[in-house]
Amino acid sequence: MIKIVQVLKFLLRFAFSFILVFSLLFLIGNAPALGKKIKSRVIKKPANAFLPIVNTQTFSESNTAFLPNIAKDTLFIPALGIKAPILYSDSADEAELLSLLKEGVVHIADTALPGSIGNAVIVGHSSAYVWDRSQKYGTVFATLDRLKENDLIWIRTSEGLFAYSVVNKIIVKPSAVEILSPTKDATLTLFTCYPVGTTKNRLVVQAKLFYPEKPLPSFAEKPSLPSLPRIR
Repeated sequence: MIKIVQVLKFLLRFAFSFILVFSLLFLIGNAPALGKKIKSRVIKKPANAFLPIVNTQTFSESNTAFLPNIAKDTLFIPALGIKAPILYSDSADEAELLSLLKEGVVHIADTALPGSIGNAVIVGHSSAYVWDRSQKYGTVFATLDRLKENDLIWIRTSEGLFAYSVVNKIIVKPSAVEILSPTKDATLTLFTCYPVGTTKNRLVVQAKLFYPEKPLPSFAEKPSLPSLPRIR
C-alpha cells in the first residue's frame, strides 16, 4: 500500500512538472503573439475624427477625404492596427504559402481577387516562434478574433481601393474547405490558425464588400484543397 502511494505521488509530481515545463515553453515560444493579444485588450485607441474610417457607422460619402492612404496590394484593418502587404500565391501548395507568409498575408490562388464578385480568401499567421527572425509578419492575425461586426477591412489593389464590412466570425476544423467556396456577391474571407500557438482550428472572418458599392467582375474558381493550410 505504501509503495502504491509513493508511486502515485511520483506520478503526480512528474505530471505537474511536465505540465509546468510545457506551459512555460509554450508561453516563451509564442510570446510575441500572446503579448500582442494582451496589448490589444489593454491599450485603447483614442477617438479621433482624422483617423482612417474604422467601421460602417463612421463612413459617409461626405468624409471620403479620410479614406486610408495605403500602398497597392496592402491589407489594412484600422480597428486592430493591422497593415500588411498582400502576396498572391500561384498554387495551393502549403510550402509556397508558408514561404510567402514570411513577407505578409497571402491571397489564396483560384479565389476571387479583392474587389471582385466572388470570395476573395486571404490567410495570415497568428503566431510565430520567438526565435524565428524570418517571420516579420508572424503575428499579423494574432488579434483577428477582436474584430466586430461592421468593422471595416481595407484593401488596395491595382484596380482601386475597397472596403469590406465584417459580417461573421466562426471557428472551424481544418477540414472545413467550404469557407473557400465561391459566392454570388463580393465577399472577403480572412482566416488563421486558432487558438494562438496551435494548428488545431481555424478562425474565420467573413466580410462583404461595402465600398465601392459596385464590384468588379470575377472569373475565379474554387481551390482544390484537401484541408485548410497549417500556417500557425
